[in-house]
Amino acid sequence: MTEGASPPHKRRVRYSGTHPRQFEQKYKELNPLAHADAVEKVLQRGQTPAGMHRPICVEEILAILNPQPGERGLDATLGFGGHTQALLARVLPGGGLVGLVGLDVDSVELPRTRARLQGLGFAAPALTLHHSNFSELASFVPVGGAGFDFVLADLGVSSMQIDNPTRGFSFKADGPLDLRLDPGQGEPASALLQSVTREEVFGPVAVVTVSDTEDEAILLAIDSDYGLEASVWTRELNTVHFFIGALEVGVVWVSGFGDGDTMQPFRGSARSGNSRDKHRVSLLSYTRSKSAWFNLGSCTHPPTAPGSAPAHSDPLRQGLRLTADRCGR
Repeated sequence: MTEGASPPHKRRVRYSGTHPRQFEQKYKELNPLAHADAVEKVLQRGQTPAGMHRPICVEEILAILNPQPGERGLDATLGFGGHTQALLARVLPGGGLVGLVGLDVDSVELPRTRARLQGLGFAAPALTLHHSNFSELASFVPVGGAGFDFVLADLGVSSMQIDNPTRGFSFKADGPLDLRLDPGQGEPASALLQSVTREEVFGPVAVVTVSDTEDEAILLAIDSDYGLEASVWTRELNTVHFFIGALEVGVVWVSGFGDGDTMQPFRGSARSGNSRDKHRVSLLSYTRSKSAWFNLGSCTHPPTAPGSAPAHSDPLRQGLRLTADRCGR
């Protein structure tokens, strides 16, 4: 390739069939500015194009907020910008320095929404967008000068996050379990679940962590401060014995859970407690073994002068001495 020449054209990845099925294959819908006709066809079918969001109750919101030309407003959850677009049409022209302020915590979608709205002719100073959570709304009041005439907050996630497998908001397609509107902040849900598996959880809920081998499953199971019960589901007897021996818990259920005999010893491990009840072995929790050795063969003891106190004044030691005397006689 000669200097200054454009790079060779890279063909997009082909898909089977006449219509794309996967999110990443819908390249036209993901670029609505360049393929407006294709996006319009999807909308006409009553569907939501990939990577887009259709705002709800637009007319109802406009009727309630009743924005007027020249007023200043704030959209606390910008999203795809559908509500903002409708509000701007009401307050412009004549909006002064600021027509509308938009906030959104989604660092992935915010640049796309900014580009879309700018492509429609909405830009500063009529529209200013900020990467921020709606909880910080009060800090933007000075931006509106004397405040805002109306504020809109449409809380929740949208199809932009749910449809994209890389965001991890849906079970529709495989993808990382993230669930963060701002991937640059906090931990993904997968990391949170790793910590939850080490906590003691009661109720109709189960934390599922996938492992590739039995050894890995054991390590995941014992990497916890709790060990009340465990359940092993298998038909292999050797696997059963392996898990029973390795799991640090009080009770191991095999191919079931919750069944047992009332006389069965029951105990926990680590912070789940160490109690044993319903069984005679429960007495072992209240006993402690100790060894005592007695030399009763010679029955000798240090001589004492007549009328003097015994060499050992301790009652227990005296008792042992008397026992030795009796033994000698």
